[in-house]
Amino acid sequence: MNGRLTSHVLDQVRGAPATGMMVDLWRVVSQHRTLLRSCETNADGRVELLGDREFLVGTYEIVLHAADYFTRFEGGAAASESLFQEIIIRVKIARPDEHYHVPVLIAPWSYCTYRGS
Repeated sequence: MNGRLTSHVLDQVRGAPATGMMVDLWRVVSQHRTLLRSCETNADGRVELLGDREFLVGTYEIVLHAADYFTRFEGGAAASESLFQEIIIRVKIARPDEHYHVPVLIAPWSYCTYRGS
């Protein structure tokens, strides 16, 4: 297997990578959630969530701590107005030999995500 789960978070307000955003990864089995990892995006806004050895077929939740991130960069103003405190993206991994990449564009009032390459 050579599968991976990665993400790239971009801040639409600043027009820059969302550096230092806290991200949690949960595995979901029959409505039961298990925390697998808590990490922070790197200087380029990227994070590797699952590597080859731990990559299993199943359902996962990527949780982006958006309000905490915006508090740091906007002095609390954007976070207090932020519609999304946490952004939860539930993904299904069906093929353990593929790279699943989840880019996310964020702002205090919106977000957009898709399966990237």
